[in-house]
Amino acid sequence: NDDADVHVGYFGLFMAVRDGLTTPDVVEPGCAVLLRQGDSKEWWLLLESGEEPRSDRDLRPGADLAKALLGRRQGDPVPLQEGVGELSGEVAEIQNKYVRAFQETLASFPERFPGNTDITRVPVNTDDMRSVLNVIDDRDRFARDLQRAYRDDQVPFASLCAWLGRPAPDVWRACTASGELRIRFGAGAQDEATYASNQLRDANSIVLDMLALLTVHDLGLTENLRARFSRIGVPFAVLGELRQLVDETTGVNKPRGWLGKNLDGSYAWTELSAEEWADHAEFARSLLGLAESFEAIPSYPILDLEPDERELYADALGHAGVGAVFAGGEDPAERPLLVADDYGLASIAREFGADAVNTQAVLMELRRSGDLAPDQYSVFIASLAELHYRFVQVEAADIIRLLEANGFITDDGTRALLATLEGPECSYESAVSVATDLIAEIARRSLPKRQESLLISVLLERLRRGRKTTMVLQDCLRELGRRLELAPLARDRIGSLVRDYINFWGG
Repeated sequence: NDDADVHVGYFGLFMAVRDGLTTPDVVEPGCAVLLRQGDSKEWWLLLESGEEPRSDRDLRPGADLAKALLGRRQGDPVPLQEGVGELSGEVAEIQNKYVRAFQETLASFPERFPGNTDITRVPVNTDDMRSVLNVIDDRDRFARDLQRAYRDDQVPFASLCAWLGRPAPDVWRACTASGELRIRFGAGAQDEATYASNQLRDANSIVLDMLALLTVHDLGLTENLRARFSRIGVPFAVLGELRQLVDETTGVNKPRGWLGKNLDGSYAWTELSAEEWADHAEFARSLLGLAESFEAIPSYPILDLEPDERELYADALGHAGVGAVFAGGEDPAERPLLVADDYGLASIAREFGADAVNTQAVLMELRRSGDLAPDQYSVFIASLAELHYRFVQVEAADIIRLLEANGFITDDGTRALLATLEGPECSYESAVSVATDLIAEIARRSLPKRQESLLISVLLERLRRGRKTTMVLQDCLRELGRRLELAPLARDRIGSLVRDYINFWGG
């Protein structure tokens, strides 16, 4: 077969069932036999009844050589020619046909599919592990370069996953858990929000890319979406990737571990515990269950591309990414609105004429339509910030709602929202505007002096990060003077706090 995906699929299937395969003692139909004749060796496959040969070394049950091999054991002679010029061979090895197919896939994959690293063969000298370590070094260097390119907005998240050779849900979980590599799901600009609002206002059907599906799953947004949209879909290719992930995480023989490198350059063996594998499998099953509860959406527009173009996009974005970019039926007017939390993927979809928005825009529409209460909206926005998504748009009212619900004590959600005000990612003007709105509102609440001082100090700390401290705090102080002009006592009290903070930082 000339399809690399077929070979990779067989590789995974074999790894899942290999412990149940036995080595035959005698040659019988369904066996692979290594026949030695002098200095040469050649593998032959004895077909079972009804099987059709696929190569010139596949023997039908009635073939002369098949009859000569049947019933023999390893080391037995095999008569090949009698009489004048008598020839004979020897059964050098007997294998299960599935084991033989696996070994042939492993041996020939790099030559048959050059450039495809889904299956990699590494020559190893048992006295010198340097060759293995060199491969690990190369892959580690490649992964770091790829992560750097993603941080610099040079590649979509879909490309990051495709080139790392890892399922998007696995990479997403790692990114959202640590925050070391943050997912960009928007531009953070007002014109983006206006565009999305216009697209969503009259939309009745949406289709979720892989990251949007993960976001909906994590936030538990399903019922809110169903209340607003009559049709919710997931691309066929996303479903396919999730089914493959479930197969991998629930298979009999899962990878026992992998060798990689720590940040300090040392080599490390990582192995998941049984509990971690169970959690991984449950997450994959739950995500697939959610995806299957929505409508499966084909990707007809991809048929307008030339075959080599399709292959190029599949290599660059993965099948799930391509499925999202081209999600929809044959009639452009009936294609659902794409919800893509992969900003790079959304940008590519727009280049092909599709309309794309992110989950925050959907949340704003749910709030506008009344399918989401303001306090629920604020909780969901905090959840997006806790996932370390880049360019979450935050209003002072969102933070105030969370503080009110928690007795004006910060929690993980409010701290995550406050972190979005840091520079240079948040624009200077937006940060000062939100911060002063928030401080002014806190000042009006007549909180205990110590609690008020602590909250404002936390907020000012976030505001100054990534910026020239004195300048941004002085601008904040001037703006607070205007906001609290009609409340002189609060203005003087808060002004004193801000000036003390400025003096502490050498202002």
